[in-house]
Amino acid sequence: MTGSVESKRGRGRKPKTSAREDTMLVRLTKRNNGKSSRKIVKDLKMNVSVLTVRLRFKNSGWIICIQRNRPYISKQNIPKRLAFAKQHILKDSQFQEYVSWSDGSKYELFGSRKSEKL
Repeated sequence: MTGSVESKRGRGRKPKTSAREDTMLVRLTKRNNGKSSRKIVKDLKMNVSVLTVRLRFKNSGWIICIQRNRPYISKQNIPKRLAFAKQHILKDSQFQEYVSWSDGSKYELFGSRKSEKL
């Protein structure tokens, strides 16, 4: 058709994975929530890049985020923290102003400032 403004079908790069493989990737990612996209590519032994896995997961409507490491709290310290929280939960906001939070340090496990990407 001459003079048409519509874009022609079939232009652009063909997708590396089929729709069936895309759903398999998304299912596997949902099942193994803690796995990174690099580990998923390694386990599947597919000839796709890490970016392809991330894009398929993102295009399926899911949000890609970085998993943060939680601070280590020993089993001995858990009941103490819970008791403190229960004791001070009903205190007013003026009480918070008089409390001296001198510690101010962040929790780290053996220098684990790394974060895993999906």
